[in-house]
Amino acid sequence: MFKLSALQALSAVVFSLGVYFCFDAREALSALFGGLIATTMNLFMASRLFGANRIAKVREVSAPETLVRFYISVVLKILFTLVAMVFFIAVIEVSILPFIISYLITAVIVNLCFFLLKT
Repeated sequence: MFKLSALQALSAVVFSLGVYFCFDAREALSALFGGLIATTMNLFMASRLFGANRIAKVREVSAPETLVRFYISVVLKILFTLVAMVFFIAVIEVSILPFIISYLITAVIVNLCFFLLKT
């Protein structure tokens, strides 16, 4: 999981550097923030799920309890992502297009490439 997170962070930095050389610093920072939101939220969800594995080693955890923990993790990830995006768009006033493109590259394309290469 940490390899995937490192790859996501690297893709966010590389994309933001590309945006910096093509446009300016504001767009590059917007792209960096978008990629880092995706990376941070994926790390948050992974830590909750791997934390459940550590709990399962200590005591017996039922399948429904694990499923509930997974769904709660997904809902929290979505909520935290929305809050972070609203914060960056409203307060920091990022450029929307590089922000969203970087988020999508980091959250979707890097994950797909990682899992396709892994199998």
